[in-house]
Amino acid sequence: MHRRGDNHPLAKLTEATVARIRASRRTNKELAAELGVAVETVAAARAGASWAHVCGEAVARKLPNGAKLTAAAVAAMRMSPLPHQHFAQHYNISENNVRAAREGRTWRSVQVRQVPIDPAPKDRRLTEDEIAAIRASDESTNVLARRYRVTKSTIKRWRRISH
Repeated sequence: MHRRGDNHPLAKLTEATVARIRASRRTNKELAAELGVAVETVAAARAGASWAHVCGEAVARKLPNGAKLTAAAVAAMRMSPLPHQHFAQHYNISENNVRAAREGRTWRSVQVRQVPIDPAPKDRRLTEDEIAAIRASDESTNVLARRYRVTKSTIKRWRRISH
């Protein structure tokens, strides 16, 4: 059997120490100096790269200062019906980066339960306020159709008809 944690003869930390590291707000350097271990040892334990079996939430990796996306932004992109181009412009990144994040090729740690988008019902009737908002909007037909849960042809029809 594989020995891990406290049972390993070369272990420099204990499970209790790792739990304390993860709960601490002190820097890795301060904790490493106190415990007499390398900074990398503390960083790996804190991030869950080592001592993964120990309960206690591993601390998420800090984003680089120049990062244009966050985990919350990626989750929102994955749930949104808006096109890749919208997010590329909003976050000032390429459409390929948006696509990779949405498809899970990047940002694999972000887990989102996909809620299927209901198809537009055939018998949905728009209110007069909704029709006025559609006519005044400069958003794409796709976005409006999803928002009001009608077909794209319904949006096009109401944009053409003048009152």
